Amino acid sequence: MEILHCCHKEDGSSWTTERVVDEFLPHKARAILSFPLSSCRTSDTLIWRGTKNGTYSTKSAYRMLHEAKLASKPRTSNYSSQWVFWKEIWNL
Repeated sequence: MEILHCCHKEDGSSWTTERVVDEFLPHKARAILSFPLSSCRTSDTLIWRGTKNGTYSTKSAYRMLHEAKLASKPRTSNYSSQWVFWKEIWNL
């Protein structure tokens, strides 16, 4: 992941075009410069959608991957019982 915090003006109002062009490949620089910067001066917040409280854990990531894997498989007649079983395991 490439960091962009060094590529905007100090007040955050716009990109420093020369810096973006110097730091990134042409196609990436064009893409970056096409995004407007927010006029709101709020802090960013990381949110994990795999949990209700937004906090990341290995357990929640594994659960999300497992659910995606189950959802991609054809369902068998005992699918719902397997789902209940794994749901109970994760609630321990």
